[in-house]
Amino acid sequence: MFVDAGPLLSYDVDASVTRRTESARWAATDALLVVICAVDDLEAKLAIGQTWTEDNPEYQEMIQYLRHRDFHHALDRVQQLIVQRLFEMSKANIVGMGMKINFASSYSLSYVDTFHRL
Repeated sequence: MFVDAGPLLSYDVDASVTRRTESARWAATDALLVVICAVDDLEAKLAIGQTWTEDNPEYQEMIQYLRHRDFHHALDRVQQLIVQRLFEMSKANIVGMGMKINFASSYSLSYVDTFHRL
């Protein structure tokens, strides 16, 4: 009598996939335990008594500091780019070009005369 091997092959494939998934899960669990032990060790060395939560006022202050820090880093970057551009312009001897405004030439002569009469 002939027995269909299809369900047996399917079971072997499923069992193999399950074993690989379980092995990956155990490896991830072991890695997590290593990290948890490292954090516990670091907290003990730094004498950290309480872990911050989102409701902790010190946590809120640190979040505000980090937001401002990012802003100040961006501001420093803009300042750096401006100074860099000024150095490039000084090398080309064009610093200040277009900065000097001649008010008399920007207005009509009749407007300047009216202004002087006042």
